[in-house]
Amino acid sequence: IGHTPAGVLSKKCFSRKFEKHFYVPPRLRDASGELVDSVNDWHFAMINDENRNEFYFQLLQHYIIPEKTKVIEIGAGSGILSMMAASLGAKSVLAIEGSLDMARLARINIQKSNFAYKIKVVNAMSTDVQIKDYPDFLPADVLVSEMFGTLLLGESALDYISDILSRRMLTQNVVLPRFGAQYAFLIDCPHVESISSVHSYRGIDLSAINDLRDTASVVFTKQYGFRLNSVPFKMLSKPIRIFEVDFAKDRPGFLPLISTREVVIQESGSCSAIVLFWSAYEYIEEKRFQMSTNPEETLHNFCRDMQWGQAIQLVEFEGAIASSSSLSSHVNAGEIIEMVQRVSHDSVLLQFGLRRL
Repeated sequence: IGHTPAGVLSKKCFSRKFEKHFYVPPRLRDASGELVDSVNDWHFAMINDENRNEFYFQLLQHYIIPEKTKVIEIGAGSGILSMMAASLGAKSVLAIEGSLDMARLARINIQKSNFAYKIKVVNAMSTDVQIKDYPDFLPADVLVSEMFGTLLLGESALDYISDILSRRMLTQNVVLPRFGAQYAFLIDCPHVESISSVHSYRGIDLSAINDLRDTASVVFTKQYGFRLNSVPFKMLSKPIRIFEVDFAKDRPGFLPLISTREVVIQESGSCSAIVLFWSAYEYIEEKRFQMSTNPEETLHNFCRDMQWGQAIQLVEFEGAIASSSSLSSHVNAGEIIEMVQRVSHDSVLLQFGLRRL
């Protein structure tokens, strides 16, 4: 499976990042440096996203029958979702966490919250967990997980869930959340162009450096040092649903490796980048419960904006001659262009291209 959680493979201690005369708190010295970086980068923001927590609480509340429902969680982290399940009356909860340090902290949280009698924390990758080793917990009735990256499938959620289902570790295919969708739209944003291209200064031509401009990678906006909602931008197209996924049915590789679609330009402007966001959702009694990274929904949710935010890919029309003029990708309202979507074999990575028709 492509994505491995932070702290599972890397054993380098956090204290090794510093020279010996620097002070490192004892609680951090022997912890995985990779895990410490990861927790401080996004984990605190994730846990403090109250709308996210309420989304999961409502889903679990609907599916858990007190003292009957067995729950399994993949990627337990702090243990918050497992403790939600226990608080709602789950008969048992198997919380699987790959990181040794994180599993230890989850056990402490669970002990402090008085749920240790219902929750068992297993320090392992879910792919290594066997039914025969946990007969009191498996097979379970409900699988809950939150393994979404800035891209919906960027942390191999579909791979890990599919593995659980293929080994019949659930009595029924109740996966929470059940559905997800990935979206993309085009933007005009001079601020993005100002940190991703160069032309001239006082008549000095600097455009040759644009040969190294990365228009092939999809990255988190934080890698460019900003949040999308922190800069003005203009949407040039409506959000386009580029795929949907049913986590209880679809399997890795369900997307075609290459596909195309036509995009109608809504407003004229310079096409600076493609922005990607996702929605995870579930239908309960015909009502849709949703968690999304749509910029409109993260605008006033600082934690979600910092944890997930949106992904971005700089734009270059395929077939354009590599020159400074090609960097100004102007499009006109009403124009129809072709979007090319490329997907890795495991459906984790995405790449987009634009073509003029």
